[in-house]
Amino acid sequence: MLRSFWFTAVLFLLANSLSGQIFQRSDTLRPRVDTVDRQVEIKKIYILGNLKTKESIILRELNFAVGEQMMLSELRTSAARDEQKVFNLRLFNTTKITLLETSKTEVEVLIQVTERWYTFPIPLFKLADRNFNDWWVIRERDLSRINYGLKIFKYNMRGRNERLRLIAQFGFTREFSLNYRIPYINKKQKEGLIFNFSFDERKNVAYNTDNPNGHVPSFLESNDLESSSDFYNQILSSRYDVDITYSYRASFYSFHYVTLGFTSREVADTVVNLNPNMLAGGGTINRYLALSYRFVRDLRDFVNYPLTGFYLRASTSKLGLGAYEDVDIWRADIQYSKFFDLNKGWYFSGTVSGSLSLPLDQPYAYNQALGFNNNIIRGYELDLIEGPRILLNKLNLKKQLFKRTYSMANPPIDQLRSIPLAIYGKIFFDSGWVDNYPIYKRQGLNGRLTNTYLWGLGAGVDIVTLYDFVIRPEFTYNSDRNTFFFLNFRADF
Repeated sequence: MLRSFWFTAVLFLLANSLSGQIFQRSDTLRPRVDTVDRQVEIKKIYILGNLKTKESIILRELNFAVGEQMMLSELRTSAARDEQKVFNLRLFNTTKITLLETSKTEVEVLIQVTERWYTFPIPLFKLADRNFNDWWVIRERDLSRINYGLKIFKYNMRGRNERLRLIAQFGFTREFSLNYRIPYINKKQKEGLIFNFSFDERKNVAYNTDNPNGHVPSFLESNDLESSSDFYNQILSSRYDVDITYSYRASFYSFHYVTLGFTSREVADTVVNLNPNMLAGGGTINRYLALSYRFVRDLRDFVNYPLTGFYLRASTSKLGLGAYEDVDIWRADIQYSKFFDLNKGWYFSGTVSGSLSLPLDQPYAYNQALGFNNNIIRGYELDLIEGPRILLNKLNLKKQLFKRTYSMANPPIDQLRSIPLAIYGKIFFDSGWVDNYPIYKRQGLNGRLTNTYLWGLGAGVDIVTLYDFVIRPEFTYNSDRNTFFFLNFRADF
């Protein structure tokens, strides 16, 4: 029942309210106790190890500056928090801030960092399916569904934390994309811009979710069509997007994003014949402008794998601004996550999220669903559960089993000199609710897992290592009384 979902969500929020304002790891933030606190002046700030990174990028994260006076205990607490903020730039493998008390009234600050490797030309081998488990089980490990190509990531361009991403992908889906992020364009380092262009075309397309398995997309491939016809190996779907995002960092932990974009998507007549509701208006082409706003408040200790803190994200978007008649969709999403340090290596986390799209009936290509990335109930990785209203709750209890940093005496590159490895054992419970689309209800489709309380529980291991890489083997048991073993390759929050 829906009441059961809200019961678990309320338990999580109650635990949050009783926890106090925890937002950093307790062992990191606990300042040394002085018998007599005193006011000190910050005389100098030294930065070591930033061979490429501009000092202004690091100084932007500090809650203090040269010449400022503050209580010593407050400075120690601030330095511990700022150490984590600098690390969360994802520019460094290690960060350390040390206070050097040169006299009773003066302090110098030493910031030591070791930079990451910033240029990654990576061979691309990517599954065309929603996740590894979908490919392994539903698509029966079909190697033809693997995309290949090249990804080039250039982080910290010009030493200003700018990022360039280029993708050239071939295979099941052909894709070309360019993304360039400039975090700061003004002297106060509050405003930034993100430019994005992407193009993809497919010789396959998911055209419906109506098949005997239920909640599994049906694909049409051009090779399925008669080879003697003009449709053999034809492009069945294409799309390109162009957008620009304005970002504003209101405080150390609060971010605002406004995006204006244009999208054009087209499908072949063959696809529309199979599903007349594939695109808005029942045609083969949709073009629309879109405007979106997103707010993020992020006080997690480490963004790649948080153990304490909280994260809030709220967004709203409008697809179709009146320039074209094709698309008219409004969406809203919200997520709140809280992470607790229970001491002695035990950690608890919870997430409550929800989404809404209007009107309630959508063209198939714009359907929203549980089943992509982390927007999933563990135990239902194989299912695509579509609906205009979605609620999701995730709870995790984990224990640190192992943590160590390995040092290489003669690494091929200096950025690999230290390799961290941490292992966490965990148990989890996810639950959710998805309203069925009215058009599906009228057709008697998509009803097995919609309009009902869903849950999944299980146990697993998180293996966390260099460059934010996470491996998650998990055993799950769900509300359909099915047991699975799943393997995932990203953090579950």
